[in-house]
Amino acid sequence: MDILIVEDEAVLAMVYLQQLRELGFQDVGLVFSGEDALLAVERGRPKLMLLDIKLRGDLDGIEVAEIIRRHYAIPIVYITAYSDPETLKRAWLTHPVCILGKTGNDMELARVVSTILTPPWNTSGLNMDLRMN
Repeated sequence: MDILIVEDEAVLAMVYLQQLRELGFQDVGLVFSGEDALLAVERGRPKLMLLDIKLRGDLDGIEVAEIIRRHYAIPIVYITAYSDPETLKRAWLTHPVCILGKTGNDMELARVVSTILTPPWNTSGLNMDLRMN
């Protein structure tokens, strides 16, 4: 899987999915909760995660990122409507590539995703296991 979208708002998730497909990314996964995100990562090992901070369920996006970072080297881009200082501080502590606002434009998402999935960022050609044991 190239990209995993983790977004609990179905309409926004479909917008992101469509934008990514228009950019040529066909292998895109979509889940709606943190718990499902962890399962999807284990099964699909995405090259990039687009992760909402506020999710339904027991885990928020920041908690998901913390778990992912302990086990995998997957770049994370947060897409969020939340910009309060405490939330942003928690998010930055997980070392995302960037944090985008949900009100951001299509060009910004396209630029970020294309940059991350283009060498030298993209190491998938090395056939390496992304598990960081």
